[in-house]
Amino acid sequence: MKNAFNKKFLKRFLIVASPMILQQFLAASVQLIDNFMVGELGESAISAVASVNQVFFIGMLMIFGITGGAGIYTAQYFGDKDFDKLKQSYRLKIVCSLAIAFIIVILALGFKELLASAFLEVGSESYVLAIKYMSIAVIGVIPMAINGAVGSTFREVARPIYATYATITSILLNTVLNYLLIFGHFGFPELGVSGAAIATVIARSVESIIMLIMVKLNGHEFSTRLRDLFKIDRKITSKIFEKALPLTLNEMLWSGGMTALFYAYSLRGAESLAGHSIAYTVFQLAFVLFGGIGVAVSVMVGNELGADNIEEAKNNSFNIMVIGTIIAVIMGILVLILSERIIGIYNINEVAYQVAKRNLRTLALIFPVIVVNLTIFFSMRAGGDTKSTLIMDAIFTWVGPVPLALGLALYTDLPVYTMFFFVNLLEILKMVVAIIRYRQGSWLNNLTKA
Repeated sequence: MKNAFNKKFLKRFLIVASPMILQQFLAASVQLIDNFMVGELGESAISAVASVNQVFFIGMLMIFGITGGAGIYTAQYFGDKDFDKLKQSYRLKIVCSLAIAFIIVILALGFKELLASAFLEVGSESYVLAIKYMSIAVIGVIPMAINGAVGSTFREVARPIYATYATITSILLNTVLNYLLIFGHFGFPELGVSGAAIATVIARSVESIIMLIMVKLNGHEFSTRLRDLFKIDRKITSKIFEKALPLTLNEMLWSGGMTALFYAYSLRGAESLAGHSIAYTVFQLAFVLFGGIGVAVSVMVGNELGADNIEEAKNNSFNIMVIGTIIAVIMGILVLILSERIIGIYNINEVAYQVAKRNLRTLALIFPVIVVNLTIFFSMRAGGDTKSTLIMDAIFTWVGPVPLALGLALYTDLPVYTMFFFVNLLEILKMVVAIIRYRQGSWLNNLTKA
């Protein structure tokens, strides 16, 4: 086993992970700023936007499942230097992602009242604001689907910096537009949550344009003409869907589980839900490093498996896990130290403040466990073992956390932060099961030879 801290390994890890870390850090920072801006409108606005985003979250994870399944092959085809099949896997990503995005738009526009009522009291201020926000923000799902397909492909060919350029531009534009349109500065109309939705749609659309330009200039291995978009070999489609369907099912079930957890927490009221949403947003800011770790696993394990360097892939996976765990401990300590100061910038009452603070502390404590689970998940996915990830991620969520959260919400008077603590303790059990499966090595597969 090679040392995780030798210079050559660390250099490659940083080259692959750093752009994604920067991208996610900026995205999470702006999410924090967005949350703060919307938070100035009160707890009702926070709950409304958080509820709508939870609805979109399910759909976007379906897209993530399809792009992730195709991405398994994208990374391995790149490692094998089979650029024709690489192009085809990229085309499949685009076609499937857009198909899902259009379905999400149709459902959200046609059933927005029903979707909003899943988390919010019908007729309440939060409910009315949620419908306003959803009616506009859903259009942004279409460019987001393009961004996901293109950005993931750039990462899988070890060139994530180009997607980062587009994301940085989008983030800056979104922040400026939020400032102008939510509060009506510099002569712009004061639109509240509708302004936040318009800003998001514009920013994501601009990001898509930049992404496609970057593909034309710097993505020659997978760039494709519009008329060739549906030229995908049936055999490749079949192979990709064989891996993508369990992964997509995983994302659907897992996102459904997260929505069920969100529902359980929402039963404690809008104030508790607002505090939970703030904690999760702050958590995302700390979680950016882990996103870079996931990308590094996908690339540094997937590329080596595609090149038939099985032992090197195994070494890379383990070494990234070691580095990630150390980073997680450091980040957890920082979050514990800074959490109160960060949450203190929000205009919220004492109930929401206490929920945000205690939930964030729970998350900080389990950072190392989350990183181990994440590394194992992406390693198995890189080798095409999507059935194991389905069992350990989505099915585990429905067997453990969801029943526990709903049981505590419906049959006890425990506050949200206590419920949240007990639910997240189950991540430790999940880690034990994941490590056992990981050590068996069944995920070390070269799929290009299949």
